[in-house]
Amino acid sequence: MLAAEDPERARALAGRAVALGPGSAQATALLADGWVALATGDPLRAAGRAAEAVAMSTARRDRASLAEAIELRVLSAPEPRAEAGQLDEAVSIWQAIGNRVGEARTDLVRGRLGDGPEARRRAERGERQLRKLGVRTQTQAAGPLLATRPPLPTLVVRSLGRFEVLREGQTVPASAWQSKKARDLLKILLARRGRPVTREALMDLLWPDEEPSRLGNRLSAALSVVRGVLDPDHSLAAEHYVAADASALRVDPANLDVDVEAFLADADAGRRLLEAGRVEEAIELLSHAEASYTGDFLEEDPYEDWAVSLREEARAAYIRLVSTLAQDANQQSDPNSAIRWYLRLLERDPYDEEAHLRLVSALEKAGGHGEARRRFRLYVDRMDEIAVEAAPFPSAVGT
Repeated sequence: MLAAEDPERARALAGRAVALGPGSAQATALLADGWVALATGDPLRAAGRAAEAVAMSTARRDRASLAEAIELRVLSAPEPRAEAGQLDEAVSIWQAIGNRVGEARTDLVRGRLGDGPEARRRAERGERQLRKLGVRTQTQAAGPLLATRPPLPTLVVRSLGRFEVLREGQTVPASAWQSKKARDLLKILLARRGRPVTREALMDLLWPDEEPSRLGNRLSAALSVVRGVLDPDHSLAAEHYVAADASALRVDPANLDVDVEAFLADADAGRRLLEAGRVEEAIELLSHAEASYTGDFLEEDPYEDWAVSLREEARAAYIRLVSTLAQDANQQSDPNSAIRWYLRLLERDPYDEEAHLRLVSALEKAGGHGEARRRFRLYVDRMDEIAVEAAPFPSAVGT
């Protein structure tokens, strides 16, 4: 998990795990070290760890580790595409041990390494299956999904959960911003979604306790930093990402890849597909949108009024689409998927009474009677906290 943002620590932790020596988890440690090595630009070390993991998992008859070790061996090879046929063995192992996540993941990787329509269909099939199983394929964690990730856009702004700007897939370091005010300036402009914000309003938001007549130069300096972060080589027009005139500033959403905008667009497109009766396409798109929602808008700024409107809009869209996915799972008689979606809803709103009761009912249908009772007790506690009378245990209520 740390490989992308703190590679040195990731390598140190993986190395410590391997150094603990032989044991039932040794193959897991070797694989972790190998994936971290691959993610941090050391394919030779990754290949060595893959060979060790293959030998150890074969000797111990650890088929899950063997399948993953084959994936690592292929992806750390000098020409992974030439070795991709080996992944069929990994797929067979995952199928034999009933690991649907491993099977779908390797299918996706196999498709990404191939060419032509059949490879593309295989990758799409694997990605769809992973989403159905609740796996988010857009990951920064070291592993086969990261190793075969398609090329990223040149510039990406992430605002769902942790705020960061990525250039060529690499996070812009904190030192490039020079000050928190420059970061805050970009955040405020993003929250306005392309609408102009007057210079006076920006100065009041960024420096609320200072004399406005002295702040013009500071705002100009912050704008210069933002433009430098977004286009450090000055290869584009100054107005390309952030337009400015004598009275106001705004971001140009057509030129900036912002995750919250992409999420809202996908959620809206999925809703329109549902209204048009194209249910399968809608569910696929909504599942993709759900996977991209990695947190509320600008979670690190919970008390900033300027972030509230877009945060609430995105959160409401997320809750609507997850409710739709849960409803579809119920219609497909898939209580396990419904359980996952209700849990996601409760992560966002622990006082959602309907989600609590439907979760309990889905757990009952899935045979998780003890867990259903535990979740019902949790529901009662939540209702007590807000002085709402709890409903009866919903064992006879449909999900």
